[in-house]
Parts: sequence; structure tokens; C-alpha cells
Amino acid sequence: MCAPLAVASCGGVDFEDGVIACGDAGCPPGMACATDGLCYTDLPDAPTPGTPSDGAPDSALALATGGESGLQLQVSCGESLTSAWTVADMDVDDLAWGDTNGDGAPELAVIESDGPVSLVAVTLEGPATLWTSPKPKAQIVEVADVTGDGFDDLLVGYDKAATELYASNGQGGFSLAWVGELAPDAQSFALADYDGDGDLDLAAAVEHGVARVFRNTGGAFEAVWASEEKVAKGVAWGDHDGDGRYDLALGGDGPARLLVQVAGDDDDDDFSFATVWESTEFRDLSIVSFDDFDGDGDGDLSFGGKPTDLLFRNDGGEFTLVWLEERDKGGRGEDPSTQAMAWTDVNGDGLRDLYAGREDAPDELLIHDGTTLSAVVSLPETQTRAAAWQRLSEPAAAVCAQP
Repeated sequence: MCAPLAVASCGGVDFEDGVIACGDAGCPPGMACATDGLCYTDLPDAPTPGTPSDGAPDSALALATGGESGLQLQVSCGESLTSAWTVADMDVDDLAWGDTNGDGAPELAVIESDGPVSLVAVTLEGPATLWTSPKPKAQIVEVADVTGDGFDDLLVGYDKAATELYASNGQGGFSLAWVGELAPDAQSFALADYDGDGDLDLAAAVEHGVARVFRNTGGAFEAVWASEEKVAKGVAWGDHDGDGRYDLALGGDGPARLLVQVAGDDDDDDFSFATVWESTEFRDLSIVSFDDFDGDGDGDLSFGGKPTDLLFRNDGGEFTLVWLEERDKGGRGEDPSTQAMAWTDVNGDGLRDLYAGREDAPDELLIHDGTTLSAVVSLPETQTRAAAWQRLSEPAAAVCAQP
């Protein structure tokens, strides 16, 4: 088992600096999350406050959002957001960034409501469709190198159907590599190397609120654990106590929970999970994220739900509530719900900031003020269901100069 922040190689797999996004699961063992949202063996120097978080003042930090109002790309301009473009005639259920052909130019996987997955090339000028999956009724997508060949693959969950893995050939084509009959109607995915063998394993919230863990067997998955209770709508991996094992956070209709790995008789093959923390006061939390909010090297927990959002700071395995936001009923008379939480360093001050995408309430950009989160941008209701940050190679100046 490789210990986090120890080495940059685990199970024979080497990871390059500045290539892997931190994501909800954090970085691979031996790497740490920098302020640009990417993983490094040696963290780059902190940027000058007010510049983009990778230190490149002309590089666009872009936010993709999707929902009933379409697909939109916004650019961070200090502590504000400026729209680069919008495709208004789309009803987006989910989206995720990745690089399926290894050329270093990020692509965006997008799901339109009741439709298939489309992979699109993204520039500040607009999107261009590269590939569309053959099956409709997709509802969630994750993009990551599951097969270990250096090209990101597409993991797709469907409405009332089995999860599928489409493996990239690195040249714009995809083939069906795995069908997860034990992962029907998936609501949430999280990928991390939980068993320390150098490839990405899968946690999923599936039909009827069951949480399942699948071990990567070399480009496919086998089921190794399932929750006894129907507890999960959202899942996230992270190491909360620095013991070298990925732990599993769950959110759902009941309390938010943190599960830790418990080794069986054979440490290499037999794992189960035990609950070590619950937030019994708060419920209906379907969005879950592990992110190092305070920069102390351990994973803090954030949850989004209806109508409450929460952030718990991790201090040596003990969690303290440091931010809570409750919302009144939205314009439709419904309890507003957070459907997306995307973390990055927006203003280059070395602290992690949050974009919260919501239904029946305004989206918000919340800046880390050193102690908690404070909203600096509130956008009109767009019924956002998905949001994700990505650094683009294009300069941000032209977009940020717009009136």
C-alpha cells in the first residue's frame, strides 16, 4: 500500500506533474493538490495574489456549467466570472472534463437530458462535437484513465440501466469495455486507487441508494462491497486521517457519513468499510466532495443538498462545521437544491474557492476568506445541474475585457 504524499509511483504506475486533476477524490498517492487544481509531486511556488492559480496570467481558468438553460463556458476574471459562450438550446444533465486522445487539450463530455454522451472539443470561441455514444438515457458521466493506457476513458451511468465503460483508443474512437450490471441507475461516481495497486477503482451510488465499490481488474471492474443500508446518492473518495487508505464519504436522504477501510484477513484483497463519522443533524445531502479546503494536507468534507450546503474542516480526523448555507424556497415554490460543487483557486491566493450550482436558487461563487466561504458572485437562476473547472491554454484577456 503506497502512503499518500510519499512517492509519485504506486503499483508500477508513474503519474506526471500537472496532468491529473485533483477532483473530489484528491490526488494519487505521492502527489499533492496545488492551487491550480492539478496534482504534483513537488508543489509549484504559490502565485502572486490576483493572478491565475497556475502562475500564467494569460491562461484562462474556465468553468463549464450545464442545466435547463443550456451549456455555458465562463472564464474567471479575478473574483468575477465572464461568459465566453452559451449553447442555449440544450438541457444538460451532467458534464466532465478529460483528455481522451492525450494531446493535452481538454475535452468536455456532456449529457443532454434523455440523450447519449457527446464528447466536444472546447475553445473560448465555442464547442465542436467529436464523438457521440450509441446509447440514450445517460444521466451521469466521469472521464478518467481507467484502462491505464494514458488516454482518458468515459464511464457512463444510465437511467434504470447498467453502467458502461467506453475505452478510448487515443485516436478519437471508443469501444465498450465493461458493463456493470451491479451498477444500475447510477447517481454518482468517484474514482480513486483505493487498493493501492496503481489503477483507478470505482465507488458508485446506484439503484435504491445502495453504495457499491468496484475493484479495477485491468480496464474492467468487479464488485467487492455494497452497503447494507440504502444510504447513498453521492459518493467521494479521500484519505481523512493520513493512514494511506482511501476512505469513502456518502451523502443521501439520511445523515452524511464517512466510512473508513477495514482490512480483512488478506490486506491485499479483502476490504470492508466501517462508519466512523455521521452528521445526524443534516439530511438530504446528495452532493459530496473531498477537498483540502484549508491547505493542511488532509481532506475536508463538503456536502450540497436541499436546502442546505455544509463544509466540515478536518483537523486530524475530527470534523468541525465551518460553513453552512440554508436557502428559502425558490421562485417555483420548491426547496432549492445544490446540484453541483466545483472547487478551485479562483483568485490565485493559494486558497480553495467554491462554485455552487443550484436548482430553484441562484448559483454562487464563494471565496475562501481564510476561515470560511463568502459569496462574491450570485448569478440568476439557471437550474444548474453540473459544473466543473478546467485550465485552458488560451488567453483569458479577450474574454475578461468584455464589458
